[in-house]
Amino acid sequence: MIELVRQQGGYVELNLRGQLSREDLTTYYSSVRRAYRQHGRVHLRVNASNFIGYQDARAVLRLLVGEPTLLWRLHRYELHSNQRWLRHLVSTFGTLCFWIDVQTHRL
Repeated sequence: MIELVRQQGGYVELNLRGQLSREDLTTYYSSVRRAYRQHGRVHLRVNASNFIGYQDARAVLRLLVGEPTLLWRLHRYELHSNQRWLRHLVSTFGTLCFWIDVQTHRL
């Protein structure tokens, strides 16, 4: 589940937990697209607790289609998570996407 906590200016904050559905991801990408259109740069903060993956193949397909476009719109990506594996995964992602300021923090 993805819950929009705050969207102000180019700042978008989301809570993420459990399994993500295709609809969750569509809402997520829409929020980031809207902030990008209005402000040109997006600072994304994700608070992830007990994330366990994707609901079905449709959700994974939505991720594979939406994520590459999202990456070019981000200026900063902050992950706050209680899951060590997820923080490590996002840190690795940050190394590969050198144009994004990626930060990970423990919840």
